[in-house]
Amino acid sequence: MAARRIDALEGLRGVAVALVVLCHADIPGLGGAGWVGVNTFFVISGFIITHLLVREQEGRGRIALPAFFARRLLRLIPALVVMLAVMGLVVRQLVHRACLPGFIDEGLMALVQMHNWAAIYAWCPQQFLSHCWSLSIEWQFYLLWPLLLAATLRGPRGRGRAITATTALGLASLAWAWGLEQSGASFARIYGGTDTRITSILAGCLVGLWWRPDGLAGGRGWDLLAPLALLALAGECWWWSPGDAALHLGLHHPLATTAATLLVVILLRRPESWVGRLLAHPAPVWLGTISYGVYLWNYPIATILVAAVGCEDQEQARWWLILGAIPLSVLAGWLSWVAVERPCQRLRQRAHA
Repeated sequence: MAARRIDALEGLRGVAVALVVLCHADIPGLGGAGWVGVNTFFVISGFIITHLLVREQEGRGRIALPAFFARRLLRLIPALVVMLAVMGLVVRQLVHRACLPGFIDEGLMALVQMHNWAAIYAWCPQQFLSHCWSLSIEWQFYLLWPLLLAATLRGPRGRGRAITATTALGLASLAWAWGLEQSGASFARIYGGTDTRITSILAGCLVGLWWRPDGLAGGRGWDLLAPLALLALAGECWWWSPGDAALHLGLHHPLATTAATLLVVILLRRPESWVGRLLAHPAPVWLGTISYGVYLWNYPIATILVAAVGCEDQEQARWWLILGAIPLSVLAGWLSWVAVERPCQRLRQRAHA
C-alpha cells in the first residue's frame, strides 16, 4: 500500500477520534459525532484488517491464525490494561472509594471484551468505561473473521467467494436487526449488539476484498463524490440521536456507513484529490496515529474529571471537558502510543515476519 494512501486513512481515523472526543465534551450540535466517529472507525478497521489478511493469503498461500490473534492481542490489550490500572487508582483517590468496585466490574467486562453485552443486559455499572463497547464488538468480530477468510480465499476465485460470503453475512445481519426491531428489542440491543452492528465493519471488509494496490487509479469523477460523503457524515453528526431503532436501521446506519465507505474508496482511488491531500496533512495523521490511546482515555478522563470537580451546571461541566478533558486525553493518548503501543507494534511486526 502506498505511503500516501496510508497517511490519508490515518488522517481519516484522526478526524473520527476527534468527532468522538467532541461528542464526549458535549459540544452543542454534535450529538451524533460519536456515532459517526465510531462507525467510521469500524469501516476503516474492516478495510485495513481484511486487506492485510488478503495480502497474507495471496502472498504466503495461507493465513497464519495464531500470529494474527497474537497481533490483535498486542494491539489492543496492553494499552487497555494500562488505562484500567491508572484510571482505577484515579477513581479511588479523586472520586470516591465506593465507586471502585463498580469500576472493577466494568473494567473486567472491558478486559474480556464483553462490554457491549454487559451494557445491553446491565451486567455491571455503566459509568466510567461506556466507550469500551465498540472495542468489544471489534474483538468479537475478529475472532471469527479470519476463519471465514481462510475458508473462502483459497484458489483462483477466492476473492469472489469471499465477497459473496461477506455480502451474505452483511445482509443477514441487517435482516436479523430488523427482525429484532419488529419484535420490540431495545435501541441499545440493536445499536450495541455484535450481531446487529457488524455491517459497518463488513462494509470496510468488502473494500479490502475489492481493492488491489496495483489497480488503476480512479478518474476525477470520484472527486465530485467526496463532498457528498462529507456532507452526509456532517449531517449525521447534527441529526442523529439515539432512541428510534427503526429510523436508525432504515436511514442513519446505511447513510453513515455508505458515506464512510465511499470516503475510504475515494482515498484509495484518488489519494491525490483535495480530500486525500487534506486528510494526509501531518496534523490529522498524527492524531490518527495516537487515536486508539485517545479513544481509550478520553471517556474515563471526561467522566472522572466532571465527578471530581463536582460540576452541577451543564455549561460549567462543558468548559471543564473542553479545557481539561480534551488536552489531557490527547496527552494520555500520545503517552500511550510512545510508552505502550509503539513498543508493542515492534512485537507485532515480528509476529508478522
